[in-house]
Amino acid sequence: ASTPASVPSSRSRQNPDLVVRVCELGQDGISVVEIDRTLHRERWHTSSGSVWPPRNDGRVVVRTLLQRGISPVAGDAKIHKYIIEYSAKIERAGATPQG
Repeated sequence: ASTPASVPSSRSRQNPDLVVRVCELGQDGISVVEIDRTLHRERWHTSSGSVWPPRNDGRVVVRTLLQRGISPVAGDAKIHKYIIEYSAKIERAGATPQG
């Protein structure tokens, strides 16, 4: 799926292969919590080069999925709240006329 130019922070600092993996897992309906665990188990690296942490706040995964039109499955209340907040941010950006 293509990413609209109006999506906030659509230029990812993540490894493109990591983005593909996150999207595969998200499209399979795997929760954000479990995606984070999977990325750690599979020894993926963060944009700063460290191994993906076993416990994460899920924000990178949420942004990656939403920016590519994939609805994330939260897995916990904090992530659910962030999904709502970031979805609203994307909607506001999409409603903003581009110059």
